[in-house]
Amino acid sequence: MPTTRRSSNPVVRASGLCMPVLALIAGALLLPSSAAAGCSDVTPTRPGEVYLFRGLGNIYSAGPDEMAAQFSKLGMKNCVDNHLNWMQFADDILERSDQSDISYPIILIGHSLGARAAVSMANHLGKNGVPVAYVAMFDPVESTRVGGNVGEVVNYYVKIPLTNKLARSGEGFTGTIENVGLSGWSGVSHFNIDNLKRLQFSIYLRALYLSDSALLALSEEQDTESDVASSEPPEAPGPDE
Repeated sequence: MPTTRRSSNPVVRASGLCMPVLALIAGALLLPSSAAAGCSDVTPTRPGEVYLFRGLGNIYSAGPDEMAAQFSKLGMKNCVDNHLNWMQFADDILERSDQSDISYPIILIGHSLGARAAVSMANHLGKNGVPVAYVAMFDPVESTRVGGNVGEVVNYYVKIPLTNKLARSGEGFTGTIENVGLSGWSGVSHFNIDNLKRLQFSIYLRALYLSDSALLALSEEQDTESDVASSEPPEAPGPDE
């Protein structure tokens, strides 16, 4: 059953992370940031693909660019662009899925209209059989519904009277949704929520946890294949042997 909840806790729990991982994030955040539109040219050191989307006209959406730069420092492949361009990234993923050329987990992050784009991309990928591990939203402009093949959703939003910005479970959704209202935070608005380091940090934590989990699963799969290969009986000798 899907889980949907509202929370006052702004930090996503990322159990399983050790102190070296936290130190890695902290160290990356101390480095200078610079990011441009498009995909990073970083050589990945951990599995995962991160896609970040800005809001209307790329105005007041500096957070996705900043986070893209940090993901590069953390060794994760990433792309950042305007919310209107989500389909081109989805098409690329679907094309590569036919060739088994995707580095899981897939993580989608967006601010404002970019948050809606992240959900649209997640739903499109999910309908086409590509799982999305994590969707993080910064103050979407409207309520969203998340479909199947999506694992986790966190929605940080600014409460406005008579406005519904909640993320809800849609058809086929079996994951978890956490709606986090930030109305009690002084000075937080639609135009700066994506720049809040505390929220960004929680997303880095979860992304690294999911990446490390994927790496562990891949390692265990390779160990299993190796064990199976080593346990196969030798071929019977031929008549002249």
